[in-house]
Amino acid sequence: MKRRNLDDSGGRGAGVSAVFAKDTLRCWLRSWKRFVSIAVITLLGVAVLTGIYAGCRDAFLAAGRFYDQQGLHDLQVLSTYGLTGDDAAALRRIDGVQTVQPERSQTVTTLVDGTKKTVTMQEIGTEGLDQPYIRQGKLPNKAGEVAVTQQFLNDSGLKIGGTITVTPQDTSSSVISAAATETDDANTDADAEQSPQFPTKLTITGVVLDPRDLNNPDGYSGMTSFRSTSSEDYTFFAPSDGVTGNIYTAISVAVTGASDFDTFSDAYDEAVKTVADRIEHQIQATRQKARRQQIVSSAQRRLDDAKDEANEQLDEAQKQIDDNWAELEANETTLQDSRTELENNRTTITDGERQLADGRAQIASARQQIAQGRQQIAEARTQLESGKTQLTSARKQLDAAQTELTANRTKIEQGITQIDQGVAQIDQMLSMIQQADNLLAQLDPNIDFNSPTWQAIKQLLARLGITLPEVPSISELRQQLAAKQTELQTQRDSLAQQKADLQRTLNETIAPAQSTLDQQNAQLTAKEQEVAAGEAQLNTKSAELEANAATLETQSAQLEAQAAQLASGKQQLEEGERQLKEGEQQLADGKAKLDDAQSALDAKRSEAESEFAKQQRRIDDVANARWYVQTRASIDGFSSLKSDVSSIESIGRAFPIVFLLVAVLMSLTTMTRMVEEDRGLIGTYLGLGYGGLAVSSRYLLFALLACLLGGGIGLLVGFLGIPAFLLVVIEGLYILPGVRLEYDWLYGSAGIVLFVVGVGVVTALVCREEMRHTPAALMRPKAPKTGARILLERIRPVWSRLNFLGKVTARNIFRFKSRLIMTVGGVAGCTALIICGFAINDTVDTIGVKQYEQIYQYDLMVVANDDNAAAMRKQVAEDGQATETLNLRVDSGEMSNAAQKSETVQLMTVPNDSLNILNDMVTLEQAGDDEWFGLPNIFGKAGGGTVALDDSGVIVSQSAANSLNIHAGDTVTLGNGGSSRAKVQVAAVTRNLVGSDVYISERLYDQKFAADGVTSSASGDGTASTLTWNAMLVKLKGSETEQAEYADRLGEESSVLKAVSCAHLAATFKFDLMGAVVALIVGLAGGLALVVLFTLANTNVSERIREMATLKVLGFYDREVHNYVNREMMILTGMGVVVGLPLGRWIGGLLTAALNMPSLYFEVEVHWYSYAIAVVATLAFALLVQLFTNPVLDRVDPVSSLKSVE
Repeated sequence: MKRRNLDDSGGRGAGVSAVFAKDTLRCWLRSWKRFVSIAVITLLGVAVLTGIYAGCRDAFLAAGRFYDQQGLHDLQVLSTYGLTGDDAAALRRIDGVQTVQPERSQTVTTLVDGTKKTVTMQEIGTEGLDQPYIRQGKLPNKAGEVAVTQQFLNDSGLKIGGTITVTPQDTSSSVISAAATETDDANTDADAEQSPQFPTKLTITGVVLDPRDLNNPDGYSGMTSFRSTSSEDYTFFAPSDGVTGNIYTAISVAVTGASDFDTFSDAYDEAVKTVADRIEHQIQATRQKARRQQIVSSAQRRLDDAKDEANEQLDEAQKQIDDNWAELEANETTLQDSRTELENNRTTITDGERQLADGRAQIASARQQIAQGRQQIAEARTQLESGKTQLTSARKQLDAAQTELTANRTKIEQGITQIDQGVAQIDQMLSMIQQADNLLAQLDPNIDFNSPTWQAIKQLLARLGITLPEVPSISELRQQLAAKQTELQTQRDSLAQQKADLQRTLNETIAPAQSTLDQQNAQLTAKEQEVAAGEAQLNTKSAELEANAATLETQSAQLEAQAAQLASGKQQLEEGERQLKEGEQQLADGKAKLDDAQSALDAKRSEAESEFAKQQRRIDDVANARWYVQTRASIDGFSSLKSDVSSIESIGRAFPIVFLLVAVLMSLTTMTRMVEEDRGLIGTYLGLGYGGLAVSSRYLLFALLACLLGGGIGLLVGFLGIPAFLLVVIEGLYILPGVRLEYDWLYGSAGIVLFVVGVGVVTALVCREEMRHTPAALMRPKAPKTGARILLERIRPVWSRLNFLGKVTARNIFRFKSRLIMTVGGVAGCTALIICGFAINDTVDTIGVKQYEQIYQYDLMVVANDDNAAAMRKQVAEDGQATETLNLRVDSGEMSNAAQKSETVQLMTVPNDSLNILNDMVTLEQAGDDEWFGLPNIFGKAGGGTVALDDSGVIVSQSAANSLNIHAGDTVTLGNGGSSRAKVQVAAVTRNLVGSDVYISERLYDQKFAADGVTSSASGDGTASTLTWNAMLVKLKGSETEQAEYADRLGEESSVLKAVSCAHLAATFKFDLMGAVVALIVGLAGGLALVVLFTLANTNVSERIREMATLKVLGFYDREVHNYVNREMMILTGMGVVVGLPLGRWIGGLLTAALNMPSLYFEVEVHWYSYAIAVVATLAFALLVQLFTNPVLDRVDPVSSLKSVE
C-alpha cells in the first residue's frame, strides 16, 4: 500500500509537524547527558586545537609587532676585515634593500661584583634599525651616557645614574690587526682606518630591552642558558656621540616589503632570502676583493713609508759614525806629540834622583848606628819589662791561690757543721721510732682508735711521715717503723763517714798548702826590688842616645827639602803620564764603540730588511675579505624564541588529532545508542510517511547543536583561557611588550567545523544504517545476537575455575565487540594522552642528569681568553683540586649541511697527544638509529659502541646532528669562529642531549684551518697550527657541593672567563615552558578521560536496562547489580589502560621527535611512577563515574522496563 504523505494533508500535516517537533524536543531533553557529553568532548577538543595554537600565535604576533616597532634588521652583513662606507653604499644599490644602517661596536670588560665580565658596547643606529626598547629612564644622547639591560642592573646592583668604568679588550678584529701590516703607531693620516672606540667612563641613563634578546632576566629563563652561544655577558647601548672609528663591525639591512609578512612565516623567509641571494651574487664577491685591495693598498703605503723612514734613519746613523772616526784620528796625532815631550822630562828627573840617593845613603848609615843603640836599649828594656810581667803574673797567681785556699777551708768547715746538725736530727727521729715501737708493743691487737696511746702513736707516725692505712695493723706499722729506723741509721752512718773525710782533708791538705804560700810570698817581694834598680840605670843611657839622633835629623831635613823639589817635578811627570794614558784609553774605547756601533747598525739594517720582507710577504698573502649575510635566524634571541614557541605549537598540532578521534569515537557510541533506543519510534515515523531526512534531522541537529555549543565555549577557552595561561608562562621566559589576546576567525571556525563535520558524519552514518530497514522491521525489537562461544570458553583450565557471574561478565565483555572496542579505545586514547604528557615531562626532566652525569664524565669546564690561557692552567694546577685534566680549544663555530642549513656549534679541538684522554672526560657512544619500523625509535636508545676521535673526521653530537639531519659519513661545512670555512667528513654521531658539541683533532684542524708556518703551542709533531688551548676539562675531588663552590670561586679569578660545574648544571637544568604545557595537556587529557568514562558508563547502562530489570526481578540487591555492571566497566577500563600505556609511550615518542630544537635532543624517558599515576588517575575517574551511574541503576523499574513493545 502506498505510504501516506502527512506533510500534504493541510492543517493536519501542520499539526503532525508540531507534534514531531515537540517529540524531538522531548527526546533531546531525555538525552541531556548525551548532549552534555558530546558538548564537553567538543569543548575540550576545540580548546586544545585552538588554545595552544592561539597562545603561540599571540606570542608570535606580539614579537613580530615588537620587532617591526624596534626595527629589528632583516639582514645583517658581517665581514672578517670590517666594513666601510663603500660597502654600505653598495648595499643601498641592491634592489629590495629599503634601509641600510652601518653599526659600530666594541668588546670591553668591566667588574661586576668583583668579577670581570665581557660587555659589547653597541652604537644606537641612526637609521631606525635595531633600536633598544626603553623600559626605564631615557635613551642616552651624549658621549659617556649609556643604556643597560635589566640583567646588568640585577647582577651589579647599580641603578639609573650609576657610573661604570669599562676597559677595552684587545681583540684581533681590527682591520689593521687582521691584515698584520701596522708598522707606524704614530701615523696620524686622516684617512687611516680606525677600529671603533667608545668612551670608558659611562653613566647609566636608562634600562632598555635589546630587541635581539627578549629573555626575561626577572623570570625563570635559566633554561635558555644551555643553548646560548653569545660570548658576551651584557650589551650596553651608547649614542654615536663620542664614538670614534671609521670601520663598521656590521651593517644592518631592512628588506623592502618584509614587514608586510609575519616574521616567523615561510613567506618572510623567502622574501628575505631573495634579497640575501642578490647581495651574495651581485656585490659580495666584488666588495670582498675591493676590501682586500683597500687593506693591501693601505698596508703597502704604510710599509713603503716605514721603509723610507727606516732607510733615512740608518743613513743618518752611518754619517755620524764616519764623522766620529775622523775626529778620533786627529786626537791620535796630538797624543803622539805629548808622549815625546814626556819622555825628555823623565830623563832629567832620573839624574836628580841619583844624587839624592847618595846623600840619603850617608844619613842612613848614621841612623843605623843610632838604631843599633836604640835596639840594645830596647832589648834591655824588653828583658826588664818581661821580668816585671813575670813578677806581676806570679803575684796574681799567689793572690789567687791564697783566695782559693781560704774559700776551700771555709767550705769544709761549713760542711762539718751541717753534718753535725743532720746527725742530731737523725738521732731525734730514731728516738721517736723507738718510742712509737714501744707504744705499739704495749697496744692491744684490737686497736682502740680513741685511746690516748693510739693518738700518741698517730702523732709520732705523722711526724715520721708514715701514712696510716684505712685498716691499720700493729704488725704492719711496726714493720714500717723498723724499715724507717734502718733507713735513718744508714743515713747517719753515711754522714759520719763524710765528716771524717772532710776533717782529714782539712788537716792533710789545707794546712800544708798555707805554709807553702807564705814562703813563696817572701821570695817574690825580694825579686821586685831588684827590677826597680835596673830600670833607673837603663833610662839614663837612653837619654844620651836620643840627643845624638836629634842632630842627625837636622841634617836629614835639609836633604829632604831638596828631595821635595825633585818629587814635585816627578809628580808632574806622572800626572802627565796618567793623562796621556787616559787619552790613549779613551781613543781605544772610542774605536771600540765605533766598531760596535757599526756592527749594530749593520745588524739593524739587516733586521729591518728582513722584517720589511716578512711584512711584504704578509701583505701579499692577505686573503680576500669574507662576508657573512645573516638573517634573523642567526640572532640567538630570535631563534630561541621561535624554537621554544614553535615546539609548543607543534604539540598543539598533534594533540587535537587524538582529541578528535576520541570525540568521533564517543559520538559514534552515543548516537548509535540514541538511534537504537528510538528504533521503534523511527519505524513509526517512517511508517507515517516522514522522510528519512526529516527523521534523521532529530539526531543530526542534536549532535550538531551539541558540537556548536561545546565548540563555542571551546573557542572562548581556546582563545582566552589557554592563551592567557601560556602567555603567563612565556612571559616568564621572554619579555613581549604589547602582547594581547587575538582571535583568528579562520582557524577558530575551522576548529568548530572540523568537529561538527566529524560528529555529523558519524551521526549521519548511524542514521543511514537504521533507515535502510523497513518501518515494520524497525518497529519490532531488534533481534538479540545469536549465542556463540567466546575464546575464553575454549581455555578450559581458566573457564572451569570461573564462577557463574564471572562467566556472565566474560561473555558480556567479549560478545558485544562494538562496546568492547569503543570502551577500550576511548579509555586507551585518554590514558595515552596522559602518558604522552608525562613522557614529554619525564624526558625533559631527565635531560640534565643524563647529560651532565652520564655523558659528561668531567666535573668542571674552564674557559679563558687566549691571553689568559696559561694563567688559567697555572691557577687550576696551583689550586690542587684537579685529579685529571684535558687541555683543549673551544670556539663558537658554525656547521652547515648539504642543504646549506646551518646551526651554531661549539667547536672543541683536542691536542694530538690527548686524544685518548677525551674518552675519559666524555662518553663518546655512537648514537642509536632514529628509525624503528619507519617511525622514531621511542623505546629507548639503541646506541652502538664507543668511538674514538682521530684524524679521519669530526665527531658530531647527536643534539647538533639531529637539527641538521646529519649522519655518520656525511660531509659538512665547518666554520672555526673566524673567517675560515672547510669541508670535513663526519666520522661519527655520538649520543648527546644538550649543547652542540663538535670534536675535531688538532692535526685535522691544522689541515683544514691553520696558516702555513705557524707552530702549534702544544704539539711537537711539526704540523702547522694557530691554536691556543683556551679551555680545560677537569675532574675534581670532593662532593658535588664542593665542586660547585670551587667552580664559583674559580670563576671569580681574573684569568678565568667562565667556569662551569657539571654538578651545578645537572641540579639546575630545567625547561619551565615545556613543563607548563605538559601540565595543561595532562589536565585536559584527564578531563577528557572523565567525560569519556562517563559517556561509556551511561551508554552501557542505557543499553542494558531490560537486563538490569531482569536481575532485579530475579532477586538481585542493588549492590549486587552495581557490582555486576561496574565489574565489567572496571575490566574494560583496565583493558583500555593496558592498551593506552604503550600507545601513550609511542605517541610521546612521536611528539618528542617533532620537537626539533637547536642544541637539544629528546631521548624519550617515562618514569615508572608516571605510568602508576596514569593508571591510578584513570581508575580513579572510573570509580568517580560509578558514583554517578549507581543511582541510575537504583532507579530502574523492573515492571516498566520489562514491558513488551507489542
